[in-house]
Amino acid sequence: MRAARPAGAPAKTAPTLVDPGRHKQRASLAVIGFVVLGLTLGALGHVAVHAKRLEVALALGDAASHSATRNAFTASWTSSDVISRSRSEC
Repeated sequence: MRAARPAGAPAKTAPTLVDPGRHKQRASLAVIGFVVLGLTLGALGHVAVHAKRLEVALALGDAASHSATRNAFTASWTSSDVISRSRSEC
């Protein structure tokens, strides 16, 4: 048998219910956080792609300028010019 409750002891109360609105608010904050994370990663990827395109374009521009300089230098000294100059000096 159960022991009787002492006269001065408080009566047991039912546990309080958790407010369901609080749980929904926490879940919606998590969803908003994931959306912001996704947008941030997308923007970071977008910037990285454009930076790489710019890096490649600059590298191609440097290669073209070096090629143009080399072609301008060698164009003035073609093989026919060298042969004709060497014959005229003899």
